[in-house]
Amino acid sequence: DGWDPTNKEWNRVGSWVCMKQCGACCFLGASDPPDDPAIAAQLTEMTASDGWCKHFDKETRGCTIYETRPSFCRTSVDSFKSLYGVPEEQFETVARGACCEAIGDLYGFESPELDRYKETAGGSDWPDLDDVFSTEDALTRDV
Repeated sequence: DGWDPTNKEWNRVGSWVCMKQCGACCFLGASDPPDDPAIAAQLTEMTASDGWCKHFDKETRGCTIYETRPSFCRTSVDSFKSLYGVPEEQFETVARGACCEAIGDLYGFESPELDRYKETAGGSDWPDLDDVFSTEDALTRDV
């Protein structure tokens, strides 16, 4: 499947990790528009007709502009604080939850992508994410 188990991460902050060959956050069609009109306009311009970011390479599942990507594409303590008001001490939990939810929504909660994310991030017991892995049918995941 092209997955290189020796080179799994783009970035890591504590228990949050940006996993290579994922791209769940690059599906912009499901994103709520941000409050900032300039960011909303840039996001709209970057979204292709199929909902994916125009800069997402579906073959490699990588960003073609990774080094120069916009600030809202950079998951960090500072970006989450400025964009979403997330305090530094909550960053890891919120970012992990956002990744798991995006991966689950896009690829499925039983997907190899979510399994790889949990393995890469080192999370086998994340009780703070129980709500992410629950559905209306009360289906829960052992994360």
